[in-house]
Amino acid sequence: MSRVPATGAEGYILRSLDGHGQLVFRVYHNHGEFIDYDIDHTELKVKITDEDAYFYGDKILDHAPETLGLEECDHEPDHNGECLKCDEPVWLDEEK
Repeated sequence: MSRVPATGAEGYILRSLDGHGQLVFRVYHNHGEFIDYDIDHTELKVKITDEDAYFYGDKILDHAPETLGLEECDHEPDHNGECLKCDEPVWLDEEK
C-alpha cells in the first residue's frame, strides 16, 4: 500500500452512496474522475472554505439559508437554533 502525505489536499466530505451513508473524503482528478477515501482518522483538522456552509444552532452544519429556501426570522432561537414561535430554523443577518 502506498503512503502519501495528505497535507494540503483539497476535496469534499460527503456521504457515500453505498447505502450505509458513511462519510468519505472525495478528491477530484482530471476529466471528472475522483477517488473516495474512507475516513478512519479520529480527529482530522478541517478548514471550511465553502461559502454555502452555515452553522445552525449548536449542532447542525448545512447549506446557506438561501440554498435551503429558508426565510429570515426575527424571533428568538432556542438552544437548537429553532424559532420559539414558529418552530423553523432561525438565521440572522449580521449586517442588521
